[in-house]
Amino acid sequence: MEDTPDTPTPGAGSETTPEPIPPAPIPVPTPGRIVRFVLDDDARSTRPAIIVSVTPDGRNNEVNLTVFMDEDDPFGIVERYRGIPQSADTKIPATWHWPERT
Repeated sequence: MEDTPDTPTPGAGSETTPEPIPPAPIPVPTPGRIVRFVLDDDARSTRPAIIVSVTPDGRNNEVNLTVFMDEDDPFGIVERYRGIPQSADTKIPATWHWPERT
């Protein structure tokens, strides 16, 4: 009988390390994408917004937004903002960020 190296049989106690999941690509702001707009210092005061256009120079991923407010907001249901910079910090007022993944 010939000596053969031991090879694990699938499902018979063989443990393999799963391949790591590659990081998601960094999203690029483009018209039509949904983002979050920070109204004030309270991180809970964010509103959904749609990117209307990206500013031509592209500094700080500045965009023009249409922000959807609560129906009780005295300024109306929809507001438009121009030249809003992106911020990785989700608490900086008058900035936008990508929605948190849940």
